Amino acid sequence: MATLNKDKLKSSNKPAEKSSNSISSASTKKVTLILYTMNEIDGIKAIFDKIPQHLFDQFFVVDNHSTDGTVEYLQSRGIEVIQQRITGRGAALKEGLEYAIGDIIVNLSSDGNEDPETIPKILEKLEDGYEMVTASRFLPESKVDTSDDSYKIRVFGNKLCSFLVSLLWGCKVTDTTNGLRGFTKKCLELTKLNYYAYEENFQLTIRCAKLGLPITEVPTEEKVRAGGIIKAKTSRVFFSLPVVLLKEIVIGKRF
Repeated sequence: MATLNKDKLKSSNKPAEKSSNSISSASTKKVTLILYTMNEIDGIKAIFDKIPQHLFDQFFVVDNHSTDGTVEYLQSRGIEVIQQRITGRGAALKEGLEYAIGDIIVNLSSDGNEDPETIPKILEKLEDGYEMVTASRFLPESKVDTSDDSYKIRVFGNKLCSFLVSLLWGCKVTDTTNGLRGFTKKCLELTKLNYYAYEENFQLTIRCAKLGLPITEVPTEEKVRAGGIIKAKTSRVFFSLPVVLLKEIVIGKRF
């Protein structure tokens, strides 16, 4: 089994000192990779061979009833595909957890935007004792794709949200919404997410900060989308994230 360890990751970096608040050490934990799909055959073909499957004990796909050959392609590559019951990225995560055997979960989207080659860096940080690690598109070494965001509305919104979350809850984050991230299953249990569309990563970041869980980020390069259509419309996200933020301010730690 592919239990998480530094020999596999082949990291030359000095490990960070483990936080005394860490829920548990990642060194002996099993790890699960969940890939999310919905009519992303072009994206899947673009990233599949770049996914470091050898780093995981379990790798499966949660699919939202694709009809473009995505499921058939994955099954031809020997990957288990689970059909989600409720539409939405947050719902897919919740349903995926029912099947996950890992104590550590890594999320990966299938549209080609998220770079699978960032995954080893995420696992290295989880090995160091962090409870959530986000692949940030806004660190100095990072790169964000704006090919479908010509007015950089998403970029501005994400940076504003990151500033407000950092200010309100005393953490230091630069990317609150990117789906490419890893976390412990215990972290998800503590944060009790209750969003089912595309706000779950934003809520997860906020609640980790509220609870004082050790979180960090690693740089990533966001690639150009490889076919398919955008599922998270900018206009919808632009209005939904402020609602999430206001609700989280009101409820505090009462969740």
